[in-house]
Amino acid sequence: MMSKDTHKYIQALLQQHGQSLPAQQQALLAAFANSEMMEQAYAEIIRIQQRIMESWKENIDIADVKSKPLPVPNAQVGQPYLFTLDPAKAGLPALSFFDLAVPPESGLVYNAADFTLSGKPLTAGTFPLSFRFRVAASAEDAPLQEKVISLLVNADPKSLWKNLDSDTTDIYWKPDTDQARLAMGDKTLIVASKRGRSHAHEGRFRDDDFGAANLAGGWGIIAVADGAGSAKFSRRGSKIVCDAVVNFFKEKITNAHWADLDNAIVAAQTSATPDHQKTLSRLVIDYLGKAAYDAHQQLNAAAAEKEAPTRDFATTLLFLLVKKFDFGYFVASFMVGDGGMGIYSKDTGQVFTLGTPDGGEFAGQTRFVSMPEIFKDESFYRRFSIRTIPDFTALVLMTDGITDPKFQTDANLTKVEYWNALWDDLQGPEHRVLDRNAAQASQALLDWLDFWSPGNHDDRTIAILF
Repeated sequence: MMSKDTHKYIQALLQQHGQSLPAQQQALLAAFANSEMMEQAYAEIIRIQQRIMESWKENIDIADVKSKPLPVPNAQVGQPYLFTLDPAKAGLPALSFFDLAVPPESGLVYNAADFTLSGKPLTAGTFPLSFRFRVAASAEDAPLQEKVISLLVNADPKSLWKNLDSDTTDIYWKPDTDQARLAMGDKTLIVASKRGRSHAHEGRFRDDDFGAANLAGGWGIIAVADGAGSAKFSRRGSKIVCDAVVNFFKEKITNAHWADLDNAIVAAQTSATPDHQKTLSRLVIDYLGKAAYDAHQQLNAAAAEKEAPTRDFATTLLFLLVKKFDFGYFVASFMVGDGGMGIYSKDTGQVFTLGTPDGGEFAGQTRFVSMPEIFKDESFYRRFSIRTIPDFTALVLMTDGITDPKFQTDANLTKVEYWNALWDDLQGPEHRVLDRNAAQASQALLDWLDFWSPGNHDDRTIAILF
């Protein structure tokens, strides 16, 4: 068989080089091709050709591996990372061996047993990963080839935000954070307020504020406010209105007023006649409405003193009164602006919202207690809410720095699943905010306010009675 192949090869070779083969030379060619030397030479030629083809295949595969991308997902500092290296899935030629050399400063390690790259990145940057390989076409002892892959580790988004101190010499300066813990009846109130990242990044002030107090006759008051970001002195406005409503009920509502309200609540609860309901509604609107208007007037006074328009002190205002009776808890509230208030009962799966947030035609628009028209149009009476409930898990007041990331839309404030998620987050293993007996509960709540939510970096204030 070899002699026949040898004969054909030599004949083709001679013709390729212009050597003619007349009939009388055919017998000579056959004998020449049949010689042992020519058969050995032909066999060596075939082996060399095979080596050439194999070497070409090896080089093509190596070049293919080096030229084709081997995608490695980006990582983020501080976040767990896990990636399984699969060259075949990336469309690379068959490999007989591969591994990955990873810079230790990346915080990641490669496990050759299961081909995984894992860990928790320590530093942001681009790290070179050495992908060492041997293609299947190479000999077992062939040197390893190398392909450098870039791994991008993104910075923790929170680390990109500066935390610049606000100007302590400003006439309306106030701390960038605030917190309080207060026993209120048989419940505990914790409140926390924190300057948003967008304000901290520029060294601006905390525009949110809150107020709370125990009042005569077993009543409690809780208020939160969000100063308008576009208003020059809104940081002062939010403090003015919270202090105003608290002081109004402390100083201007007498024991006789409280007795009238208590009697109206009991009467409405026991008989529930239209007259009793009207009397109760009238008193609630009278007391809470006057408190809100007093806050409005104090904004006007502050503006006059500063010789500035009242709109420079623009702020929202959400506040409520709460008291426990024999039949349960009575809550009355007033609301101007965005944010939210609600009574949450985890065991029964119920949530009762207190008031409807004000929205504008465009995102971020709302209404403010500094606006005189608030007290003049018929919508004023829709700003009050009254609710009686046997018990509750929590009574919550929030500025939009909480409602925007946790509820997304005003409609979701009525959906108990969003309240469940909020409650679970508050009592999760990372925070454990909801410990009524913990002296540091308000600090834990303040720490919780640092949660990360992309695009939501406003001031955050939340009050929880539980």
